Amino acid sequence: MRHLLPFLFLCSCFAPAAKHNDKAPSDGGSRTTNGDAGPNLQPNPVDGGGADQGPVNTNCDPVAQSGCGTGQECTVLDNAITCAPAGNKPEAAPCAANTSQCAPGATCIDVSSTTPLCRTICKTDSECKASFGQEKSRCVTLSDFPVNLCSVPCNPIPEAGPSGCPASLSCVYTTLPSIGALTDCIKLGLGQDGSSCPNGVTDCAEGYTCNASVHRCRKLCRPDFVTDCDGQCLSQMGAAYGICIPAT
Repeated sequence: MRHLLPFLFLCSCFAPAAKHNDKAPSDGGSRTTNGDAGPNLQPNPVDGGGADQGPVNTNCDPVAQSGCGTGQECTVLDNAITCAPAGNKPEAAPCAANTSQCAPGATCIDVSSTTPLCRTICKTDSECKASFGQEKSRCVTLSDFPVNLCSVPCNPIPEAGPSGCPASLSCVYTTLPSIGALTDCIKLGLGQDGSSCPNGVTDCAEGYTCNASVHRCRKLCRPDFVTDCDGQCLSQMGAAYGICIPAT
């Protein structure tokens, strides 16, 4: 089974302003910055396991779903684009990795090392139609994988309601340098406020992220909801979410 860490951003963390000491001033409330604060995500290495790149069926287009026979779909198997019997599982449904169980236009990939999901194959954001609340799916480039895949949008703030993720997965909020902020359903850890996160956001529980400046899990917050934090909500200018900074 092939294991890819979710869109290569799981070691990434929220990085506040360079001189911030992860403590809030006594006035509380929310704070925004002009771009030097916010979830700052870096690539995580890909698990080297799984099949090597196989021959690609150049007559098969996994986005247009062309080039395959009746009853088949163009998908990814053994890390190669190929035709296979068409599946019927919808986007974000659990599936068996490296099979063609997903409906045409999607592929089954294990991005959380525990729960493979059907993910829509894309070239640009225009192919990513899914949404959950205010969150929209984004087209993300994977390292060492022959196609781009759509993220699974979700709600990362438990106080705002259900995450929208399949059972056993949680919602993470992150950013990628090329496309900005997005949410996705992955397997998270158990760390809550103040817990160490040497491996990044995957060490933290749902509703938390890893503060890169101190390598501690911090609670996610909405800048306009003062009740989300006991201290202060630190967020990047215009960002939907920030992190709770403990009061001094």
